[in-house]
Amino acid sequence: MGDARPAEAPAGELPRHFEEPAEQEADRHRPVPVREWKTGEKVVFDASPDYFEGKPYIARVITRVIPDQATMFLELKSGGVDIMTLTPPQYVRQTETAEFKKSFNRYKYTASGYTYLGFRLSHPFFRDKRVRQAIAHAADKKALVDGVLLGWGRRRRAVQARNLGA
Repeated sequence: MGDARPAEAPAGELPRHFEEPAEQEADRHRPVPVREWKTGEKVVFDASPDYFEGKPYIARVITRVIPDQATMFLELKSGGVDIMTLTPPQYVRQTETAEFKKSFNRYKYTASGYTYLGFRLSHPFFRDKRVRQAIAHAADKKALVDGVLLGWGRRRRAVQARNLGA
């Protein structure tokens, strides 16, 4: 999970519009307005009792930044987080126990992430376009999807989601 602050927000600060009276008024009309923002650590949302559709059922949501998937999974299992996106190995190999199934629900959905093979172009070996093309043509894409993603992926020709737009 990356740093999820708006583009205009300097690191470590809330955007200025969160402090302006007009935005504070609008904030009361959101079900869970931002209450605390610590860049690279967490964002805290508290339910607004003044929300025009009534007070939300959840009083507080804390979104934590945990950049390591293995650490996040351990946090999930220990109760430190309530929800996360599992990697294919976690989904296939680490969530099949009766204990896990008793405590958690797993859902399959189409993800927007992607895995790719990149080349460090500053390395002399990869400066030659023909070398990169040869590696790309020689790579067994099905074996990569099966081995790295445990079959939970599709080969794509471009980084673009399906069914975008009309």
